[in-house]
Amino acid sequence: MKLQTAVEKVRSNPKVIFLMDGAGALVTSLSLFGIGFLLQEYFGMPKNILFILASVVIFYAVYSLSCSFFLFDETGKPKRKWQSFLKVIIAGNILYCVVMSFLLMTHYDTLTVLGIAYFTFEIIIILSLVLFEIKIISSN
Repeated sequence: MKLQTAVEKVRSNPKVIFLMDGAGALVTSLSLFGIGFLLQEYFGMPKNILFILASVVIFYAVYSLSCSFFLFDETGKPKRKWQSFLKVIIAGNILYCVVMSFLLMTHYDTLTVLGIAYFTFEIIIILSLVLFEIKIISSN
């Protein structure tokens, strides 16, 4: 599916982007808790940092999923303007990526190759979602 087609489909049912963002945040928080509890030595990021990140991401998930339930009716039609709520999500995702980039640099010496790969991949995925969300807001 072409990007423009995907943008048009989500733009016609914007509830989907809030659900996608919330589901992605839940997956990220579960993986961060999993890394922190079970696999920390394979990634190298300190446990306290992983728990803080996971907690922040849970907040993001609650926000996104709440938007999907409260901004839209049961058919998916908006009850109110949803774009400003999506802008908050975009800003939060960008902030998370900036913080994660900073953590990658400050903990580079303790991170393993797997840890660097995982957190870099996470940043790439989130920034890709941010670009998609920006296209949704800016499309007419």
